[in-house]
Amino acid sequence: MIRRFPFVRGKSITYKIFLITLLLIIISATCICSAIYFFLPSFYERNRLGQLNDGVEKLLKDTEHLSFHEAKPFIDDLAHKTNSSIILYDSAGNVAYVSTIQSTRVNNISMEIKILSNHVFPYYETDEKNDKASGNPPTVRTGSLNTSINAYNRVIPINFADQNLTLNISATLQPVDEASRVLVLFVPYIGIIILLISATGAFFYSKIISRPLIRINTAAKKMADLEFVTIDHYSSSDEIGQLSNSLNEMSANLQRTMKDLHKVNEQLTVELIRRKEIEEKRRELFAMISHELKSPLTAVKGQLEGMIHGFGVYKDKNKYLRRSFEILEVMEGLIQEILQIAKLEQHEFLPEKEDIDLSDLICTVINKVEFFAEQKNIGIISEIKENVRIETDKNLIEKAVYNIIHNGVIYSNPGEKVIIKLKENGDTGLINLSVLNTGTQIPEEQMEKIFDPFFRLDKSGNKNKGGSGLGLYLVKKVFEALSINYSIRNLEQGVLFRCEFVK
Repeated sequence: MIRRFPFVRGKSITYKIFLITLLLIIISATCICSAIYFFLPSFYERNRLGQLNDGVEKLLKDTEHLSFHEAKPFIDDLAHKTNSSIILYDSAGNVAYVSTIQSTRVNNISMEIKILSNHVFPYYETDEKNDKASGNPPTVRTGSLNTSINAYNRVIPINFADQNLTLNISATLQPVDEASRVLVLFVPYIGIIILLISATGAFFYSKIISRPLIRINTAAKKMADLEFVTIDHYSSSDEIGQLSNSLNEMSANLQRTMKDLHKVNEQLTVELIRRKEIEEKRRELFAMISHELKSPLTAVKGQLEGMIHGFGVYKDKNKYLRRSFEILEVMEGLIQEILQIAKLEQHEFLPEKEDIDLSDLICTVINKVEFFAEQKNIGIISEIKENVRIETDKNLIEKAVYNIIHNGVIYSNPGEKVIIKLKENGDTGLINLSVLNTGTQIPEEQMEKIFDPFFRLDKSGNKNKGGSGLGLYLVKKVFEALSINYSIRNLEQGVLFRCEFVK
């Protein structure tokens, strides 16, 4: 668009806004004046003639059944509304009535009628209805209807209930026509006034609009040179105000970013240290796994070697084959847990969520651990709300819940109880699962390590009681993968594990 108008190419935004605004105002004013000059007279004429004709027809209809005296207010009302002169003549041509609005100007009206008569053409109207009723031949009445845009005059019979008269209504159309001619003479003066007002308005408007844009442009150039400044506050909610605020925010953000860059080296150092710690923990985990696998493998190897050579007690092959099988079963479970943990630690791991019956799943887990509870004479008390459904990964939740309840049984002393509750909080919509094993406590200094891999509360190394050491670590990984809140703490009655599920 700018290429088509070379006189604005390379000019400032103030100049462009001023010129465009000035042209728009001048063009708008010219269009309005032209429309008034060309269309107002004809529009006024059509409207005026329509008003007069409609008024006459309505008067004839409204006074048809009224007496002449009763019809006078209607005649005066029409003269007032249409600003016209109305005179009624009797059959002899004498003036029977002049509307009160115009009665003070009868002489002027007579003169006006004489003048208007030179600009009208005669026409004829018959009153066949009344002539037929009286038995007389049709009467022809002469009248005149304006054919000029400057005047209107109409003569028409009007019948009242008590007499018949002739109505003469006259009106002038001259004022608007004259106003149009005067407008042409006044155009130069109007043009000068419009030009002055347009130029003044466009000048101040361009200044008001361009001032914040110029400030914003100056600030943007400084920011491009990494010189961060704040634009003067522009108190407006329009796009310019929003742009000003955005640039201020961007300047502040860039300034903060540049300051933060000085901290990047420290953050990178911390990140490298953290990664080293993670790698160290992984190496420790692998070392622990190797140790956990090496010991049972060595035991199985020794038993098999003794049975092969028939050394001492190993001659009883059935006994030691069964024992080797039990060790291998424990190793299999350990390997499964290790594989499950490795899967959970993968960044691309996504749980396979589905709609499950949590109540039924917990009852199934309780049935699985009842055998271990009976061996230790531990009572399991369950308060499970029925038909509690959630959307989650069934296999992971089942494994985690099993480890929680199984740990509760393993770490409880004989004769104690494991209390399992599943409740739904009506206010929050959360589902609470709690497992309380009575008669035992976790030392406070070991509470933070309880979820570490291969951590056992039983320092004797008895794996029949202490387990593999991966049970609660696996629970931690499962709940983190599924975004489930969990906690463990000591109570007077024992140790309480608690977790919250979202429907």
